[in-house]
Amino acid sequence: MAVTIGGTTYPFCKGDVEYALVDRFTPEESGALMFVVAGRSSLTNLAATRFLRREYGRMAR
Repeated sequence: MAVTIGGTTYPFCKGDVEYALVDRFTPEESGALMFVVAGRSSLTNLAATRFLRREYGRMAR
């Protein structure tokens, strides 16, 4: 099953090409910066978490 975001389609090809979503948002209720990490497998979740850890400073701006 492919996922389409902003007109770009990301196919699901487990073991070949895999994708994860890393996004940031600030809920109005709390005002605290939050991040969402969503992968299609444990491996993509781990990769996205490592990306966020490495790029946290840039992502938080």
